[in-house]
Amino acid sequence: MLKHLLALTILLGLFQTAIGQGSFSGSLQANTDFFILDSNIQAPKDININYTNNKSSQDITFQLKYNNNDYGIDAGVRFDVFNNSILFTPTQPYSGYGIGNWFVKKSFDKMKITAGNFYDQFGSGIAFRAYEERALGIDNSLLGAHVELNPKEYLRIKAFAGLQKYQFTYFNSLIKGLNIDFSKSLSEKIDLNTGFSVVNRTLDNNTRSLIKSTIDGYADSLRFSPVYNTYVLSLYNTIKIGRVSWFIEGAYKTKEAIYYPENYLGQYVNKDGSVLYTSLSYSKKGFGISGQLKRTENFNFHATSEAEINVNKLNSSRLAFIPSTVKQHSLRLPARYVAASQEIEEFAGALDITLSIKDKYAININGSAINSLGRSFQAKGDSSLFYIEGYFDFEFKKSKNGKMKGMFGGQYQRINQKFYQGAEWESRVDVISVFGEYTYKFTKKISLRSELQYQYVPKDFGQWIYGLVEFNIAPRWSFSISDMFNFVPNLNNVNEVNHKPKHYYSLYASYTHKQHRFSLSFVKQVGGIVCTGGVCRPEPAFSGVKFGMTSNF
Repeated sequence: MLKHLLALTILLGLFQTAIGQGSFSGSLQANTDFFILDSNIQAPKDININYTNNKSSQDITFQLKYNNNDYGIDAGVRFDVFNNSILFTPTQPYSGYGIGNWFVKKSFDKMKITAGNFYDQFGSGIAFRAYEERALGIDNSLLGAHVELNPKEYLRIKAFAGLQKYQFTYFNSLIKGLNIDFSKSLSEKIDLNTGFSVVNRTLDNNTRSLIKSTIDGYADSLRFSPVYNTYVLSLYNTIKIGRVSWFIEGAYKTKEAIYYPENYLGQYVNKDGSVLYTSLSYSKKGFGISGQLKRTENFNFHATSEAEINVNKLNSSRLAFIPSTVKQHSLRLPARYVAASQEIEEFAGALDITLSIKDKYAININGSAINSLGRSFQAKGDSSLFYIEGYFDFEFKKSKNGKMKGMFGGQYQRINQKFYQGAEWESRVDVISVFGEYTYKFTKKISLRSELQYQYVPKDFGQWIYGLVEFNIAPRWSFSISDMFNFVPNLNNVNEVNHKPKHYYSLYASYTHKQHRFSLSFVKQVGGIVCTGGVCRPEPAFSGVKFGMTSNF
């Protein structure tokens, strides 16, 4: 593998030598975790040998790119290293190294051609989205060829064919796609964007045989022959009329073998699927309002159907990205309970309102709800309601230069934890959170930021309080200390180790020099769910030291 990396690096150098002066750029990201066992916080020593044997892990990414605008050439190569990494599957350390991404792109007057690894998205991503989200261990680029045509200013045509990436290998199913996008200003106040997409996945023989062998074990009335080819058709449209913007997208997936999880049937069924998603927004100075609606049914679309029964491959094999309607939170306690977008069934809606007053005050209000479509989900209690949230915050500034600013607010959630996290959990968990944040600037470079949060969740952990103090000396230094204290635990929690009050504290420091940044932290972290844009994964408790480095050149 190192020989391949050297060959590609030499190739980039030959580009520069052969066709003249261009420019190189790149980046390095390196993270090292040192694991220190603390049985009091349920660090998973029995299922993660990093605590008992390995003691450390590393995730390293080195990217090198070459660009020559005179000849329309872009090329790049990325080298990845994983040593006992828990990035992909938190409870199963993974080691490997090799080329994680490479590409060569040629731009013409009205066309771009890419060979190698590429990322792309059709519409909102429902029909197809290839992207990277390193925090969730997702890098599902396609290896193949990608062509983009722009015959007119208002017309764009994209087509591709390739195999989806999985770590340093590729799923064997062939993915092909076509997208036609039309954008036009109909008048000074009216803009229109319309698109059509079709995506085809062809299963390889081995994957189809594995699925068929499972189905052949069912009762006669439940057996069917899984297809090789699945198609997704999508139509989307955005129209902007003055201050109003309306987006709508509908997608249909032809019948295929999809897996209903254990909470449903625990077996493959032969179903087609659909998604309907729309958003409507209005904004003017000092006021904005937006709403979303989404209906999803049997829209499991992955590079391999076998991944649906292998949770370690589930996120990495996704071809469809179903947008989330729930609010994305940055504060620690309000972000603990998040509802991931569902593929089997989901009817969801959300409303956001923002009000600004004299550039000194702002009020943000959000409400969202997710219901089932009446599937036979096996849960006691209120199983039709998956999730509901009400949220508000009030932001303020005390001076024109923002020397003092802050925010406080509250949140209510009800989540069907049994549905989102498994059979051991409660079907109805109520969560109440209140929080505040305050920043004071002593000078243009020196500032102090503080957070205080409280959460009441009697059917899970009980009561939490979280505090953070952060001191910044721009542009070089940042220091923080925080503590997340489960001061009134729930004695009926399914994990007995959580029956006693516990502190989860962290110390953090970072140093930035030009384009280089170094960070060091001591962390005790409670287990939970990590989400980005509606895609989530479980994150186990952690105890240890983290070192990070990023560099751009």
